Amino acid sequence: MTATIREQVLQAFHDKLRAIEIAGLRVDRNRDIPVEDYPSIVMVDGGQVADAENPGVKGIEMRVDVECFVRANTPGELAPAFDEIYGKTVQAVLADRTLGALAVDIDEDELDDPIIAREEGVGPTLAASLSFTVRYWVDPDDPYTLAS
Repeated sequence: MTATIREQVLQAFHDKLRAIEIAGLRVDRNRDIPVEDYPSIVMVDGGQVADAENPGVKGIEMRVDVECFVRANTPGELAPAFDEIYGKTVQAVLADRTLGALAVDIDEDELDDPIIAREEGVGPTLAASLSFTVRYWVDPDDPYTLAS
């Protein structure tokens, strides 16, 4: 079955995240159970807004959230661990803002305030959500066809 352009864009975005090189990194999409493996990235498919004002083109702005999870041995190691996963995520996603000619552009948006958790017997963990906006164009009558 052919995937919609939306699904192709989401899969290409997910592939970018899976290519990040961090030792032991786990990358999931739309995970619905708590994270237990660190470091981890969870990509969450977001909503979208369509604009069909231009004849022959429906512009889509879609939100993609990337939740990042890290654990460190000490509180002092937590910020550098997060900075690494944040930096490599942004670098991977923005290296090709067209996702192999599927998208028009990608913007980094909001980074939510990190949440730090401390459990007795294990190092502290940090979770934060980073948002991106992906813009792509489809045929106004066919979500399976890129606009030309």
